[in-house]
Order: sequence, then C-alpha cells, then structure tokens
Amino acid sequence: GTIAGWSASQPGLNGDCIGVKSDSSPIHAVLWENDTIKDLGTLPGDVSSVAVRISPSGVVIGTSGNTMVDGSIFYFAPQIIGRPFIWAHERGMEDLNERIDRHHGWVLNTVADINTWGQIVGTGTHEGKTHGFLLTPER
Repeated sequence: GTIAGWSASQPGLNGDCIGVKSDSSPIHAVLWENDTIKDLGTLPGDVSSVAVRISPSGVVIGTSGNTMVDGSIFYFAPQIIGRPFIWAHERGMEDLNERIDRHHGWVLNTVADINTWGQIVGTGTHEGKTHGFLLTPER
C-alpha cells in the first residue's frame, strides 16, 4: 500500500515521465502512503531527486542531484545524475556515501534495489574502476 517515486516540485512539469527534459522544473522523490504524498526532498545542495525502490519495511533508496538526463521510452522515471540516498521515517534522507567507511576507498554512484533485509545493490567506483556493490546493514 506504499509507493515510492517522484513528482514535480514546482509548476511546469507536465507529469509525463517519458521525454522529461533537463530544463524542466525540479522533481523530488516522494512517498505515497495512507492517501498522502510526502515530499522526501533532496540532499543538501541538490535540486532534484528520484526514489527508485522501497523495501518492505518502508526504507526508500534513490538518487539526488542537479543533472536530469532526458528520458526515453525505456525509462519509466527521469534519470538523475548525482549521489545515491537512503531515506527512512526515523532519519530522513541521507547520502549513502556518508553511511559507509571511506577508508575502504569506495564511492557509490547508483543504487538499483533494496531487499527485505535492507541490503542495497548498485554500482560504485573502487580504485578508479566501476564495480557492483552489495551493502549489508549492521544489526
């Protein structure tokens, strides 16, 4: 009964997710639950965000940034180039890169999915090369 996605944050975006142009109004990640749409906002310094997945426990992952890539018929949401985020009712939106130990040399670039256990998969850069990652939360 809960949906994560995106919505125009200002008048001007026509609501059609296909063919969104980079000069359109900013969009924000949203959470729709109990007949209410909650604007999840953006990470500091960013103008747009998109939620891509929600876990069964209500944790949302997505991307926050300042560059929107033009959509195509293969995407059902605008593509944001920026920083991956994690959002939870208790903590709000956080930069996922700030939740990992920087001493391991990773920079997380995108998130793709989150499961029942809170594990997150995506892509990141390690030692100058792009790799897939699996994050498992500490219990």
